[in-house]
Amino acid sequence: MTGDLNQKIFDKSIDLILVVDRQGNFIRISPSVYDILGYFPHELVGLNARTFVHLDDLNPVREMMRQTRRGKVTRHFDCRYIHRDGNPVVLTWTGVWSEEDNQFFFIGRDITKARELERIDAMTAELEKINISLRESLLPTVIPERTDLDRISELFVFLSTLWVAQALAHGPSKFGQYANRLWLVYAISENERFWSVFASIAILFMVSGFVCIYFNINRQIGSAFNGLGLAVAGVFWMVVGVSVVVANPNTTLLGMPVVFLGVLSALLAWRISSRRERHGGRVEK
Repeated sequence: MTGDLNQKIFDKSIDLILVVDRQGNFIRISPSVYDILGYFPHELVGLNARTFVHLDDLNPVREMMRQTRRGKVTRHFDCRYIHRDGNPVVLTWTGVWSEEDNQFFFIGRDITKARELERIDAMTAELEKINISLRESLLPTVIPERTDLDRISELFVFLSTLWVAQALAHGPSKFGQYANRLWLVYAISENERFWSVFASIAILFMVSGFVCIYFNINRQIGSAFNGLGLAVAGVFWMVVGVSVVVANPNTTLLGMPVVFLGVLSALLAWRISSRRERHGGRVEK
């Protein structure tokens, strides 16, 4: 009964089971050798293991067999065997030596795919380190820290957007007095309330960002609000500026500063976003 059970284990094992003599010659090999190395058992019986062991692993394998023969149980010893197709197969072994039978008994598990995944993970980690190193070395020159000029520019955009929002909110009766001598354009005068709301959204985001950052409510969210407000303001001023230029060739010189204000707002929003990414979400005052 025990013999039948052992034979079933030997025949059905998905791991490679080897019985090897003192010189390293194969005596018995489990059928799983075909799935692992591409050989049938009868093709290998009588051959020496060194024929199939990777040359770089041959000496460590010999040392492992000597240690096993001295009574030490070998566990998790890795070496490469050569598959029938010529590719290396990484096997991790557990082995014992039987003095009574004068034989080695080894069980080997194919870990080739696991090792390949480990190699890919290691390469990915190394590439990520290189990427972080490059970002840390390049970003300080490409994206400088927030400066006083940034703060003044953001304040200028905020006040300009606040002023135009309240001017548009008053409607045509109040708007006309600004349109002739400032940057606002006749072409959008029929939709003043809409543009007032658009500008007010930018103001709301920027005020929310200011409150979150400077009262330490949540500086990360505050920075996001501030950047979003500047982005909305950038769209607003670009549309207004282009409208000024298109509405009347005589107003081109007046429209260009408005377009510049839109570009400035967008640039400030980009700088905030880039600094947040660089600092991993942390923001500076």
